[in-house]
Amino acid sequence: PVETKVQSVDKFLPRLVLLYCLGALPVLLFPELTLRILFSGRFIDAVGILRILLVWQCLFQVASIYQQLLIGLDDVKVYCLITSIGYAGAAALCIWLIGSLGLNAIATAFALSALFIACSAAIRLRLKYKYVLPWSLSL
Repeated sequence: PVETKVQSVDKFLPRLVLLYCLGALPVLLFPELTLRILFSGRFIDAVGILRILLVWQCLFQVASIYQQLLIGLDDVKVYCLITSIGYAGAAALCIWLIGSLGLNAIATAFALSALFIACSAAIRLRLKYKYVLPWSLSL
């Protein structure tokens, strides 16, 4: 069943990335309009953080797929370790960067945490299960 689970991820992940790209594109191209539609014109100052949070959310979703694959392969201890380090790192980065970056520190810390979790899980999957990132995602 390792092959079946890996094949499911290989099939699902490129579709997810495509959907996120399609969904993120209007937000990246028209961030002010997005904020006006979703909230109000008073949130226009949040355009900078919106872009970083969008990157975080896309990374977070990819990391979640890898995390679920680790759980599905009964590698729960490593999943817990990677996730705990990633979230603890995000908390530490928030505290460390908040003075200089303000609210952007939170979005940056979250994005770096998601990147760490995704990369760590991908490395674990590569080393233990010989899983390689689908070619279509490396573009």
